[in-house]
Amino acid sequence: LLLSTTKKMIEVDLTKTTMSNRTLMTVGPHSFDFDQVKQRIYVTIENSIYSFKMNGTDRTKILEIGSDAVFGTKIISGLTVDWIGRNLYYIDHFIPSKIYVCSMNGKYRRALVETPFITSIT
Repeated sequence: LLLSTTKKMIEVDLTKTTMSNRTLMTVGPHSFDFDQVKQRIYVTIENSIYSFKMNGTDRTKILEIGSDAVFGTKIISGLTVDWIGRNLYYIDHFIPSKIYVCSMNGKYRRALVETPFITSIT
């Protein structure tokens, strides 16, 4: 089981009789999802998407979105992994909010939906 708090991301082993956990990140991501095919976790932190292995190693920046002259630094607030189609879907959380899609390596980014107040995607 993967859990995220404002300060960290942890993995909890539910197969043991006593609760044990392991810290994967010392920063709490805005959102995260898991890629079943490559066994990698994808997380959003501020304006970037990162991926890393299940053991917390091999952290790679996948995508960074820029700033806006009016709103300042943009924030990625939602993320979902399409592990079959090999795409990432994420929310650029400004008014109007937009849902974007890009490949698993951050390339071929394009907007899919634009509407006010999108809060999450699955």
